[in-house]
Amino acid sequence: MGMTRFVNTFGGYLRAKYGEKVHKISVNASFTCPNRDGTKGIGGCTFCNNASFSPDTTNAGDITARIQSAKDKVPKRTGAGKFIAYFQSYRNTYTNSVF
Repeated sequence: MGMTRFVNTFGGYLRAKYGEKVHKISVNASFTCPNRDGTKGIGGCTFCNNASFSPDTTNAGDITARIQSAKDKVPKRTGAGKFIAYFQSYRNTYTNSVF
């Protein structure tokens, strides 16, 4: 049960809403960050420590293939039956590109 006994975690909320474990799949779209490229600041920020992410999530690539790969592997490891994809590293919405 862990922390869900004391606080309403996002994972606990998803489990209650969907009736089963929902695994978060982090996606790297290989964009930059306005706090790293000098547009808004320099050196990054407190909220984005990419060194703490698992190596598999920091590699960019075909987003659809990476999500499918995680959906194939994760249930064996965590028992999750549902998934939510989210952009993890830097500011993955910081681009002019549309994909």
